Amino acid sequence: TEDGSFYILEEKYKERFHVSHVFIKFESIGDVRPSEASIDDIVLKVNNKNNILEGEASTFDDIAWNRGLSPHWSIFSDATSFMTAYGTLRPYGKVSAFADIYGDREGIWIKLEVSGPIEKLDLAFKLRYGRGSENLRRFYIAQVGIGGEFDDYKSFQVLCQAIVAATSIEEPGDTNWNVYNALWVSPEDSSVMTNDPN
Repeated sequence: TEDGSFYILEEKYKERFHVSHVFIKFESIGDVRPSEASIDDIVLKVNNKNNILEGEASTFDDIAWNRGLSPHWSIFSDATSFMTAYGTLRPYGKVSAFADIYGDREGIWIKLEVSGPIEKLDLAFKLRYGRGSENLRRFYIAQVGIGGEFDDYKSFQVLCQAIVAATSIEEPGDTNWNVYNALWVSPEDSSVMTNDPN
């Protein structure tokens, strides 16, 4: 790219950058008027293997109400703080079936330990719009990447992402569930190594 970001990333691969975790992050960005997107059935495959997320970490199902907090996913609030106050698990006040992200620069993230070389990261998830499906000033972004033990949602290295946004008033965000994907495949001879190469 013009700013050299791809070149820098490529150099890290050539050095066989050692990592210990993969990260997933879902973020709501933009207008603070009432709008949300619901997230469900998250699948992250590393090197085409089974989903690295297990059970309720993937489905958000059957978690008892605890102010909307997930035992697996952490909430961040970098601009507004609605999610810090009202949580992510939904339906509100009931046993959970999915998660919501909303607000500006707010969302959820998770860090998962991995071992061995990473050659492919394949994320799939379901998303549907709630309120504000016609709001062109709000969009949602899913990111997948790598990092170390002490990295968090701000510092991990993003490798791929999916952006979901309404394109026009005539084509608002879909209020039905749709599957979205983000895929990263390592450049040839440049797989990312974890701290444990076994």
